Amino acid sequence: MNIFLPTRVCLFLVFLAAPAVADDTAGKAAFERICAMCHGESGEGAEGPPLVPLKHGAQEILGFVRNGRGNMPPQPRSAITNDEIAAVAAYLGMLGDAAKK
Repeated sequence: MNIFLPTRVCLFLVFLAAPAVADDTAGKAAFERICAMCHGESGEGAEGPPLVPLKHGAQEILGFVRNGRGNMPPQPRSAITNDEIAAVAAYLGMLGDAAKK
């Protein structure tokens, strides 16, 4: 048996998990920069409605952010990129999952 196999498997799993951690970090940073002032620090709602638990898909959220909705003004790409919006959606989904536990 190759004694390095468990190490290789562990490294492989770390590399698989790295994008998810990066997305959570990017999503959290973009959320804090753009969304938290109206939707609360944890998406619980404030001036804007609660975003956790997440009730909309990433494409729908992209439409809300780009086009505005209710009192929320549209946000240009210069303020938040499409990739950041997708990362925020993933972050909000993670917050909702954590709240269920």
